[in-house]
Amino acid sequence: MTTYYDYPFISQYIQIPDFVNNKVDVDYASEKPGVRHCIKLIITNMLAHGVVSYSKSNRVYYKHQTKYYTRARMKQAVGLLIRDKYALNSLGGFWNKKYPEGISSRLTPLDKLYTDYPFPITNLMLDLNSLPVLTVDKYPLSFLSDIKRITKITSTHPLSLSPYGTIFMQCLYLNRHYFNKIKLDFSNLNLKDKHINQVGLHRAFSNGGCGRWFQRGGYSYQHIPEADRLRILINAQEVNELDYSAMHPNLMYAIAKVQAPPDIYAPVVQALNQQGYSGKNMRFVVKKVILKALNIRDYKTLVSLINLEKGKDLKNNRLRKKQGLAPKPILYDELKKVGLESNVRAIVNAFKQVHPLIAGHIYGCSANTWMLYESEAMTKVLFQLMSLGIPAVPIHDSLLFPKQYRSTVERVMRDVYRQYMGFEIEVK
Repeated sequence: MTTYYDYPFISQYIQIPDFVNNKVDVDYASEKPGVRHCIKLIITNMLAHGVVSYSKSNRVYYKHQTKYYTRARMKQAVGLLIRDKYALNSLGGFWNKKYPEGISSRLTPLDKLYTDYPFPITNLMLDLNSLPVLTVDKYPLSFLSDIKRITKITSTHPLSLSPYGTIFMQCLYLNRHYFNKIKLDFSNLNLKDKHINQVGLHRAFSNGGCGRWFQRGGYSYQHIPEADRLRILINAQEVNELDYSAMHPNLMYAIAKVQAPPDIYAPVVQALNQQGYSGKNMRFVVKKVILKALNIRDYKTLVSLINLEKGKDLKNNRLRKKQGLAPKPILYDELKKVGLESNVRAIVNAFKQVHPLIAGHIYGCSANTWMLYESEAMTKVLFQLMSLGIPAVPIHDSLLFPKQYRSTVERVMRDVYRQYMGFEIEVK
């Protein structure tokens, strides 16, 4: 599932209820098991969401297939449901060549669906056993044997030199013995779309880097803006969120074997203030620009990226509004407010002036590497919290957890970073 679709994308990981399972097996007994499974997926998703999107791109199914979820079977299942007047097919999903999801269409449920399947699905459940626990170069791995079919990846993790099989087993262990004991409650949020209250996460590696934890299968807590996440309940308890402050620049200092200053961005903001630039969101602007500059090749690309992302951010904010969530600030608009929309270079230069030791990482296309270090630290934190019996869910370099454990979680995060990188870091 992705927020780039105008309607919820059909989840192949949704748990099919018995009443759907039994009726489809009877009504479509002559169809092959794989086609029946796709019919069940579509019906369950429509009962949960109403109008849904589905992909028509073969590469989507190749890279996201489960045992029965393939393009041919989905295409046949869609045709049967349209033929039997359960759904109306129409164009109008979302497609852009920059996104890997492919061309999409949408299915609108018809009255017959609700007549024949009169039980609405109010609580989305996932089949956690079918969720991938590891993704390598966009190929999902649900079983250890899946690793053998991946031929375009290296056999070792670039940082720890652990085989991907070992990482797979670590991810599987956390999912089976930790994440699946965590229940999320979104009732304090006025969400228009159903979010998954189960936790099933996978680590995603790409080109030898990243390794961050992501939820699959539908609208996730990770899609909820930071301002709204504190209203989520974990195991019926109110939450706090802590994150590693300016983690990527801190990692750069650590690699250079130097302790980073306590606040990476404040001196950069101060330097810009001295040049006459000011505004309440200056820190946000500086942080976003620098993090982007670390992952592109030159200044021209940086400016183009900021301009191009404005449209995507506007679309995502419209979707957040539809879902009952707070909008996120748009970098281009915030740059304009502080008078830097046509002088982004001033931010980059100020950062280089304040942090000459790590200035060489600007335009280094290195974000994947820093996210890999970050995800390694976060995975170590999760294992320690599991051993302490503290439930927590990751959002990149931050953690959401029951608020009574704040001091313990902060200590664990600090200790793990110190043991892993050899230096201190702010956690707040």
